[in-house]
Amino acid sequence: MKILLVDDSIRTRLLLEKTLVEAGYNNLVTAGSAAEAFEVLGLHDPAVEV
Repeated sequence: MKILLVDDSIRTRLLLEKTLVEAGYNNLVTAGSAAEAFEVLGLHDPAVEV
C-alpha cells in the first residue's frame, strides 16, 4: 500500500515525507497539486472540462 501526500508547499511535503519515513513508512508518493494527484492515481480531474 502506498501513501499519497498532496500539498502545494514543497517544504510541507518534504517534512511530512521525512516524518513518515522516520516512522517506518517507506512507500510514499508525493504530489504538488490536486491535478498532479489525480494524474498519479490515474483518475480524471473533475476540475478540468473536456
